[in-house]
Amino acid sequence: MMKTLLVAAVAAAASATAVAEEAPDLVPGEFTASVALASEYIFRGISQTDEAPAIQGGIDWSMPAGPVSLYLGTWASNVDFDVDETLELDGYGGVTGKLGPLDWDLGAIYYAYPGAGPDYDYIEGKVALGYAPYEIVKLGARYHYSPDFFAESGDGHYLIGTVSIAPDLPLNVTFSGALGHQWIEDNTVFGAPDYTDWSIGVTAEIEGFAVSATYVDTDLDDDDCFGGLDWCGARGVVAISRKF
Repeated sequence: MMKTLLVAAVAAAASATAVAEEAPDLVPGEFTASVALASEYIFRGISQTDEAPAIQGGIDWSMPAGPVSLYLGTWASNVDFDVDETLELDGYGGVTGKLGPLDWDLGAIYYAYPGAGPDYDYIEGKVALGYAPYEIVKLGARYHYSPDFFAESGDGHYLIGTVSIAPDLPLNVTFSGALGHQWIEDNTVFGAPDYTDWSIGVTAEIEGFAVSATYVDTDLDDDDCFGGLDWCGARGVVAISRKF
């Protein structure tokens, strides 16, 4: 399974690179692509691959439009929720700009799980702000809202604060941290109560690749995690990715 996904990811990255090179003659704007291999896919502190590795990739388009920029993209990863799905396929878009010293981003994300049925699919709106008080420090905050969250669990609200520090070190090393909280209207349907997640990590650039190591955790006990699963506990995640 993973070998097949790896071949598909490499092929997709190669195709995306070809598209990015030819795109300027076809449509305005800029295309980029990315591919990644991770020891596990973690979303808001919870494993999406049953603690197995993940192959991920995406294609993005952006274009300046006066004082703002427009963007569209798609991203995919293997997933494993112990049902019939094997893939998460996201589509997103929005607009970004600056408001004084703040960077802002208004957008929407559609999460689809082909093969798992429409009950798992959902959409979220997103509002994000970024602020760099110092040259090497960037602070961020994001709010996500879904009118019908994962598995038809009702209103979903997610708020997260982030910080990244990029001192002048070899390999362009960046340190990062995040603290978030997820609210779900129908916790019984979702499979877990409202919860808090956090992470700390480090990323370095090596020969054009981004290599990262991240510690992630939540405040959910195993008993509260989808009927006793070990998807919500502390773990370390390593990943390697490249943009084209």
